Amino acid sequence: MLLYHFVPSRWGLQNIERRRVKLATLDALNDPFEMLAATSSSPAHRAAFRRAKAERAAAVGLLCFSRSWSNPVQWSHYADRHKGLCLGFEVDDAQCRPVRYRKSGSRSILTVSTTLPPPKPSSRA
Repeated sequence: MLLYHFVPSRWGLQNIERRRVKLATLDALNDPFEMLAATSSSPAHRAAFRRAKAERAAAVGLLCFSRSWSNPVQWSHYADRHKGLCLGFEVDDAQCRPVRYRKSGSRSILTVSTTLPPPKPSSRA
């Protein structure tokens, strides 16, 4: 399937030149509350969630794609306020999982399947 990745021009051109894409870390996402969806009045619980997020951030990267290249919000948030690039990638369907949001009261809840098959071996060095 054809998927799109939005980036500022500087990083997009570098991605093309180097034939690679930088993975985001959980602690460098544009929303500081990303991956901290649990709410608790307990300072100990909130601290435990922050520690768990930091541990995951040290071990896991994240690469986000869109099915559409024409979404103005994506251009605004991820492509340097409409001045960046949108790179298209042909990606094996088995390597992707959609993000599904569902409403729960006044909050949106993110549901993502984290079980992916192992990547296919690359023929490039």
